[in-house]
Amino acid sequence: MFAKIMVAIDLNHEEQAVRIINHALAVGNNDTVYQLVHVIPPLGAGFVSSFLPKDYDTQLIKKGQEELHAFSKKHFPQGVKVQHMVAHGSIYEEINRLATEQGSELVILSASKPGAKGLGPNAARVSRYSDKSVMVIR
Repeated sequence: MFAKIMVAIDLNHEEQAVRIINHALAVGNNDTVYQLVHVIPPLGAGFVSSFLPKDYDTQLIKKGQEELHAFSKKHFPQGVKVQHMVAHGSIYEEINRLATEQGSELVILSASKPGAKGLGPNAARVSRYSDKSVMVIR
Protein backbone atom coordinates (compact mmCIF):
# COMPACT_ATOMS: atom_id res chain seq x y z
CA MET A 1 0.00 0.00 0.00
CA PHE A 2 0.91 3.66 -0.17
CA ALA A 3 2.43 5.52 2.79
CA LYS A 4 1.58 9.00 1.44
CA ILE A 5 -1.34 9.74 -0.87
CA MET A 6 -1.92 13.25 -2.16
CA VAL A 7 -5.64 13.87 -2.57
CA ALA A 8 -6.22 16.96 -4.73
CA ILE A 9 -9.72 18.36 -4.37
CA ASP A 10 -11.69 21.45 -5.32
CA LEU A 11 -13.62 22.71 -2.30
CA ASN A 12 -16.11 24.32 -4.68
CA HIS A 13 -17.30 20.84 -5.73
CA GLU A 14 -17.94 18.99 -2.46
CA GLU A 15 -19.76 15.94 -3.86
CA GLN A 16 -16.94 15.26 -6.30
CA ALA A 17 -14.33 15.81 -3.58
CA VAL A 18 -16.03 13.23 -1.37
CA ARG A 19 -15.87 10.67 -4.21
CA ILE A 20 -12.14 11.32 -4.59
CA ILE A 21 -11.60 10.87 -0.85
CA ASN A 22 -13.50 7.58 -0.90
CA HIS A 23 -11.21 6.29 -3.65
CA ALA A 24 -8.15 7.41 -1.67
CA LEU A 25 -9.39 5.63 1.45
CA ALA A 26 -9.93 2.47 -0.61
CA VAL A 27 -6.28 2.32 -1.74
CA GLY A 28 -4.78 3.40 1.58
CA ASN A 29 -4.52 1.62 4.90
CA ASN A 30 -4.33 2.50 8.62
CA ASP A 31 -0.77 3.80 8.26
CA THR A 32 -1.38 5.96 5.18
CA VAL A 33 -1.00 9.72 5.47
CA TYR A 34 -3.53 11.50 3.27
CA GLN A 35 -2.17 14.80 1.98
CA LEU A 36 -5.31 16.78 1.29
CA VAL A 37 -4.61 19.68 -1.06
CA HIS A 38 -6.74 22.49 -2.46
CA VAL A 39 -5.22 24.91 -4.97
CA ILE A 40 -6.57 28.42 -5.37
CA PRO A 41 -5.94 29.59 -8.94
CA PRO A 42 -4.41 33.04 -9.39
CA LEU A 43 -6.73 35.93 -10.09
CA GLY A 44 -4.25 37.56 -12.44
CA ALA A 45 -2.95 41.07 -12.67
CA GLY A 46 -5.93 42.52 -14.51
CA PHE A 47 -8.21 45.43 -13.81
CA VAL A 48 -10.23 43.68 -11.08
CA SER A 49 -7.17 42.76 -9.01
CA SER A 50 -6.29 46.46 -8.66
CA PHE A 51 -9.38 46.88 -6.45
CA LEU A 52 -8.48 44.05 -4.06
CA PRO A 53 -6.54 44.49 -0.81
CA LYS A 54 -2.79 43.94 -1.01
CA ASP A 55 -2.99 40.87 1.25
CA TYR A 56 -5.88 39.31 -0.67
CA ASP A 57 -3.85 36.19 -1.55
CA THR A 58 -2.95 35.67 2.12
CA GLN A 59 -6.59 36.05 3.13
CA LEU A 60 -7.65 33.50 0.50
CA ILE A 61 -5.11 30.95 1.71
CA LYS A 62 -6.15 31.44 5.35
CA LYS A 63 -9.83 30.99 4.50
CA GLY A 64 -8.95 27.98 2.34
CA GLN A 65 -7.09 26.37 5.26
CA GLU A 66 -10.10 26.85 7.53
CA GLU A 67 -12.48 25.38 4.96
CA LEU A 68 -10.14 22.47 4.20
CA HIS A 69 -9.88 21.53 7.90
CA ALA A 70 -13.67 21.70 8.28
CA PHE A 71 -14.13 19.61 5.14
CA SER A 72 -11.70 16.89 6.24
CA LYS A 73 -13.22 16.73 9.72
CA LYS A 74 -16.59 16.10 8.11
CA HIS A 75 -15.52 13.59 5.44
CA PHE A 76 -12.54 11.61 6.75
CA PRO A 77 -13.05 8.88 9.36
CA GLN A 78 -11.83 9.74 12.84
CA GLY A 79 -8.25 8.64 13.48
CA VAL A 80 -7.12 8.90 9.85
CA LYS A 81 -3.90 10.88 9.39
CA VAL A 82 -4.57 13.94 7.23
CA GLN A 83 -2.16 16.72 6.28
CA HIS A 84 -3.80 19.91 5.01
CA MET A 85 -2.26 21.99 2.25
CA VAL A 86 -3.61 25.05 0.49
CA ALA A 87 -1.61 26.47 -2.38
CA HIS A 88 -2.08 29.49 -4.60
CA GLY A 89 -1.03 29.35 -8.24
CA SER A 90 -1.32 27.21 -11.32
CA ILE A 91 -3.32 24.15 -10.26
CA TYR A 92 -1.31 21.43 -11.99
CA GLU A 93 2.04 23.05 -11.16
CA GLU A 94 1.17 23.37 -7.47
CA ILE A 95 -0.10 19.78 -7.24
CA ASN A 96 3.06 18.45 -8.87
CA ARG A 97 5.32 20.71 -6.77
CA LEU A 98 3.66 19.68 -3.51
CA ALA A 99 3.69 15.98 -4.45
CA THR A 100 7.43 16.15 -5.02
CA GLU A 101 8.17 18.27 -1.92
CA GLN A 102 6.00 16.13 0.35
CA GLY A 103 7.23 12.77 -0.94
CA SER A 104 3.81 11.60 -2.12
CA GLU A 105 3.71 8.17 -3.69
CA LEU A 106 0.35 8.58 -5.40
CA VAL A 107 -1.69 11.59 -6.53
CA ILE A 108 -5.46 11.21 -6.78
CA LEU A 109 -7.57 13.86 -8.51
CA SER A 110 -10.72 14.31 -10.56
CA ALA A 111 -10.64 13.96 -14.34
CA SER A 112 -12.52 17.23 -14.79
CA LYS A 113 -15.04 19.57 -13.25
CA PRO A 114 -18.54 18.17 -12.70
CA GLY A 115 -20.49 18.02 -15.95
CA ALA A 116 -17.43 18.27 -18.19
CA LYS A 117 -16.51 15.36 -20.42
CA GLY A 118 -13.13 13.86 -20.99
CA LEU A 119 -9.91 14.72 -19.27
CA GLY A 120 -9.66 18.30 -18.06
CA PRO A 121 -6.52 20.37 -18.62
CA ASN A 122 -5.28 20.15 -15.02
CA ALA A 123 -5.72 16.38 -14.75
CA ALA A 124 -3.99 15.96 -18.11
CA ARG A 125 -1.05 18.13 -17.08
CA VAL A 126 -0.67 16.54 -13.65
CA SER A 127 -0.61 13.13 -15.35
CA ARG A 128 1.77 14.28 -18.06
CA TYR A 129 4.31 16.14 -15.92
CA SER A 130 4.21 14.35 -12.56
CA ASP A 131 6.99 12.00 -11.57
CA LYS A 132 4.49 10.28 -9.24
CA SER A 133 1.83 7.70 -9.96
CA VAL A 134 -1.46 9.42 -10.73
CA MET A 135 -4.98 8.09 -10.29
CA VAL A 136 -7.61 10.05 -12.23
CA ILE A 137 -11.19 9.63 -11.03
CA ARG A 138 -14.02 10.00 -13.52
